[in-house]
Amino acid sequence: MADLDQIMGKAARTDIKTIGQFADYYRKFYQVSKWLTDSGRIGSLERDRFFRNGLGPSLWSNIQHRLNIVERDVRPGDPYTMTQMKAAAEFILHGTNTSMN
Repeated sequence: MADLDQIMGKAARTDIKTIGQFADYYRKFYQVSKWLTDSGRIGSLERDRFFRNGLGPSLWSNIQHRLNIVERDVRPGDPYTMTQMKAAAEFILHGTNTSMN
């Protein structure tokens, strides 16, 4: 759990602005969260909430706007899945720098 908190916190402080930064966050988060969900230490809703918390306010605002358009069947207050957030982030960051810096 501490590893996931560290990955999340670092990403949130980074203010992800490029597809490369997002891919780096997703890869690291996925590796740790997959093990935690497979071993039953966290559930998928908790994993999705943790993932969202690592996106930072600026990127999350853009992702939320995109998801409000493309995921119209999601009820207000229901969480988006990590898969939905990943697709929205990739759409938003498409064409940005692929480096992780």
